[in-house]
Amino acid sequence: NDKTVFLGLLELLARQDETVVRDQAAKSLTTISESLSDAEIQNVFAPLVIKLAQGEWFTGRVSSCHLFFPCYSKSGPQKEKLRKKFIELCNEDTPMIRRACASKLGQFATQLEKQHVLQEILPIFRQLSQDEQDTIRVMCLESLIPMAKYLSKEENQIHTLGTLLAAGEDKSWKVRLAFAKNFAAFADSFGKEITDNNLIQTFTLLLNDNEAEVKHAAICNISECLKNLSTEKICNLMLPTLQSAYADATA
Repeated sequence: NDKTVFLGLLELLARQDETVVRDQAAKSLTTISESLSDAEIQNVFAPLVIKLAQGEWFTGRVSSCHLFFPCYSKSGPQKEKLRKKFIELCNEDTPMIRRACASKLGQFATQLEKQHVLQEILPIFRQLSQDEQDTIRVMCLESLIPMAKYLSKEENQIHTLGTLLAAGEDKSWKVRLAFAKNFAAFADSFGKEITDNNLIQTFTLLLNDNEAEVKHAAICNISECLKNLSTEKICNLMLPTLQSAYADATA
């Protein structure tokens, strides 16, 4: 039963204009990749991903962004080519391609050897997290959850903490909303010490955000992150802010 027979057809579907068709093709390709041998990944699947990524039409390039993560660990001598190609896609002019890259960046990083994450992925992560498109900045923030879990506390402190704190005060309410909604996950990924020393101040600001949706998301997330906070921070920082937020709401 040769699973690779479907790859050509799915590659064709991954280039279609219709987003639903492309997404489904990428999902099917991902599923097939999981059952392929290292040799099949190296000889058939990785070349397919690179071919899509080099495609003339942006549709194929968008689809390819979803396929680096499932094949990287088995791709042996193709690994460097895959990393380089992914970074190229992150630098594309088409926002749709950068958005697809940003959404998969964290997941892809967890498959890479640590040195490549630090040297190649983190600089492009910082670049995308300052993208002019707020949807791309949101995707970067969500990608940071698996990536921060993969990095050590020291690596996060040096390389990713600044980006996360900046996102909590982003001019776009959508980015601040992503920070508020995912705060418990960030607290888990970054650990108690960084949460208590750094993240909580930014989170506390969101409890009084001008945008009602952001404020609501922050308040809803409080209970989930308490385990990563010291009693001192809860009493001295969060309770007064909550009391004033409550007073404003009832005034």
